[in-house]
Amino acid sequence: MEYINVTQENNESIRVSVKVLVNITWNKTAPIKGPNYEVVWKNKTVGKINIESMNKPLVNKVLTIKFLVNKNDLSERLYLSVMMDTGIGKIKITQPAVNVSSLLSQTKLLIEKIQVEKYQGKDYLVFNVSSPRDVVKAPVKIILMDQDGRVLMDKVYEDFYVSPNNKYTVSLDITGIDPGSIRYIEFSVYGIRIALFTLGG
Repeated sequence: MEYINVTQENNESIRVSVKVLVNITWNKTAPIKGPNYEVVWKNKTVGKINIESMNKPLVNKVLTIKFLVNKNDLSERLYLSVMMDTGIGKIKITQPAVNVSSLLSQTKLLIEKIQVEKYQGKDYLVFNVSSPRDVVKAPVKIILMDQDGRVLMDKVYEDFYVSPNNKYTVSLDITGIDPGSIRYIEFSVYGIRIALFTLGG
């Protein structure tokens, strides 16, 4: 995967852009036109690859997918359709490819310089969030959990924005929470986990 970009479209939806390098192989070569691949989202084609010829056993293609996701789409799936002209007729096969939550969970985020700072009598958990590959520009909920997965606190950052060129600084008021009890930090968009970090050994 080359990148996943998640940006807010409006109050109800986010735009997802994915770029992947696809390796397509077949057992036998032939000087004929190859199959066409389409990625389908809610009955609309959102990405396609056309194979001009099957005269090589391996083809590398870049596939770019762009689609909108709203809060009611969290359980929806992307589908892959393969269409082949056999010369005596056309064959089309469609099958589920991946669901939205699985796709977004591959977002690559990093946290760094995590520390507890005191300010005006309060304790703050402060850290930077970055991404070497992806863009996330959407409301993100950050959840702190203990060893058993119990939520210690959460907060939504409406202006969350990270990219390969932009870091985002998080400052969470954890006054009254033992910093040593924080085991997991989760990032989610519309309730879909996009990253989970484990603290400590």
